[in-house]
Amino acid sequence: MNGAELVVLAGGASTVGAASWMLRPGSLEDAAFTRLDFGRDLVSSSVEAFVRSLAAERRQAPLVFELSGQAGKVEYRVGATPPVLATLTDRLEAFCPAVTTSPMTRRLPKDGWGWSVRLETANRALRTDQGEVAARSVLSALGRLATKESVTVQWLVGPRLPAVAVPNSVDELPSGSITQHGRQVVGGGRPVDGERRRALRDKVTQPGFRAVARIAVSAGSRSRAKELALAVLGGLRVLEGAGVKMTLVPCSYRRIVQVREPWAWPLRLNVEELAGLLCWPTGDGPFPGLPQARSRLLAASSSVARSGRVVAESRMPGERRTLALSATDSLLHTHCLGPTGVGKSTLLLGLICQDMAAGRGVVVIEPKGDLIDDVLARVPRDRLDDVVVLDPTDAERPVGLNPLRVGAAVPELVADQVLAVFHGLYRDNWGPRTQDILHAGLLSLVGRDEACLPMLPVLLTNAAYRRRVIGGLEDRVALGPFWSWYDSISEEQRQQVIAPVMNKLRPFLLRPRLRAVLGQTRPAFALSEVFTERKILLVSLAKGTLGSEAAGLLGSLVFSQLWQATQARSAIEARRRHPVMCFIDEFQDYLHLPTDLSDVLAQARGLGLGLTLAHQHLAQLTPSVRQAVLANARSRVCFQLGSDDAHAVAKTTTRLDAEDFMGLERFEVYASLAAGGQITDFGSGRTIAPPASISDPRVVRRRSRERYGQDRQAVEDQLADAVGQPPDKGGNGIGQRPRRQS
Repeated sequence: MNGAELVVLAGGASTVGAASWMLRPGSLEDAAFTRLDFGRDLVSSSVEAFVRSLAAERRQAPLVFELSGQAGKVEYRVGATPPVLATLTDRLEAFCPAVTTSPMTRRLPKDGWGWSVRLETANRALRTDQGEVAARSVLSALGRLATKESVTVQWLVGPRLPAVAVPNSVDELPSGSITQHGRQVVGGGRPVDGERRRALRDKVTQPGFRAVARIAVSAGSRSRAKELALAVLGGLRVLEGAGVKMTLVPCSYRRIVQVREPWAWPLRLNVEELAGLLCWPTGDGPFPGLPQARSRLLAASSSVARSGRVVAESRMPGERRTLALSATDSLLHTHCLGPTGVGKSTLLLGLICQDMAAGRGVVVIEPKGDLIDDVLARVPRDRLDDVVVLDPTDAERPVGLNPLRVGAAVPELVADQVLAVFHGLYRDNWGPRTQDILHAGLLSLVGRDEACLPMLPVLLTNAAYRRRVIGGLEDRVALGPFWSWYDSISEEQRQQVIAPVMNKLRPFLLRPRLRAVLGQTRPAFALSEVFTERKILLVSLAKGTLGSEAAGLLGSLVFSQLWQATQARSAIEARRRHPVMCFIDEFQDYLHLPTDLSDVLAQARGLGLGLTLAHQHLAQLTPSVRQAVLANARSRVCFQLGSDDAHAVAKTTTRLDAEDFMGLERFEVYASLAAGGQITDFGSGRTIAPPASISDPRVVRRRSRERYGQDRQAVEDQLADAVGQPPDKGGNGIGQRPRRQS
């Protein structure tokens, strides 16, 4: 053991001891700083391990740790010369994954007062079991600052000191290695007192640092500044142990601002002491002045793809990788959960853009239209002619949809799917009479040249048209008796029995623009082209314009027809079924099929349709839909969740709790992504920024309108011709002719 070091520990007053800690002062005025943010799972053992690793670097340059309070904000930061800081932050993130770092510019008020913290003894250790209490006390003091006041607690860490073995008596030291002052402290040849020896061993038998502690205060007066400094000191004094006392000594405020090293380093701190004095929030629960602790950071499984369809970037410190899905794993479906404003649209937009760039067929069903506009601004040049925009607010040439067009499908199956849509939308007001009338009407219309949904109310209200349809029926055994009964009842009775049905048909019957979409008997675009020609179908439901009922009907009909086209792929050998990606926001409003959703998800996987299902809350889902999605969507991306959803999702993993899901910030996610067909546990990520705009939405819409749309008035004329009456140029010529006025 070096005798000079022991003298310093004993009292620090001798010339021999002083020589070891009086160094030429330098400055960290040009230091770079990094802000520190803390997660919920920061523990004192991690902080101690980090500090211990610093103590092992004998030639490490000086470092500065600061805790600053100003204008109601509390900020932790660490500073060093730029090369040293880069290494320091990497080490910090390695030892303390709950700490995230971000570069910053350090600013302190120009004028103020400064104090240095001193310990009245260097032979006894501070308490190391009260770090959390000290942190709460100091943060509480910083929280009492007035508007223009600021306080910065600075720990400037200098030369490293090795651990020192404490002997039982001075006689065990090498001859000539200790001064008279040291002999007096240790015991002058006699055995050292047991209590004093234990205290000294607590202090020096682990490595440490030379250091200086300072408090810089900017306030309206010196008396107020000292009051604030003493409040901070009071928080630190909870670390005082037996025989240890902290005091304040005035020092230069400017030296604190400039981070100037002292001529003499007044403190010796061991690893555990410095870890506690940093006042990092290592306990449970909220800390005064700090935002709610950030969510726990988790590394994604190593099996999760790094390329393909990128979902997010890892948030793990020091881990620069992406979290992605292969095209094959994407067919296992993705469930995206999070309330409005957390970043779901950004995630969807990023995936859609990647699929367009990869040349895949894409379907997007979106209730508001904002996402559609963002997609239209990012269409690759070579895909411009593939874009089909189905927008019911198009007043001139809307793209059409005819769910009654049979094509290669079985007519009865087509009718059943449309019936399932109405049943799903109106299940709370659904009776056997409604079921019979709608089913018979749909079965009677499918397969006819003029068949389209707007003709259904015509069939029920126009006797001449009904006779024409009934006369052409092939299945008279099933439908003949129904229509015989229907025509046998009085007009008043007929109006009564069809009233519930007409209530369900009015969402499109009374909206000429929606009728212009659903009234096209032979639309220029067929949903099957998404599979056969890899088209990009963008469905803007304009919920704010159409209303939720009409938007729900249109969205459900689109997915119904998409599912019909998907099932047709069973006739194609599996290796030729290239992946098609479908994105549905608020999906629970639009998945109304005669088949159970679990079966739909299972079949879609094999038929090459990958679904990304997004919504806000689990409470929006019926029990059967919730069970189907949670069981069959192999990938799950969760944004910040409310309490109920957070507790529900937390039950699916042992690595996170509800507070983690609730504590996510905007664009932050926990992603459980399928890898090689297997489910992986959640990993921390942040959604990627969308690509820059590369196309003009107006141009893309115009091209879609010209290639796939039909003139709205022409559609009205065709409907009127099918009924056999002159068209109403006002666009409402459907149903019975108005009575002549006498």
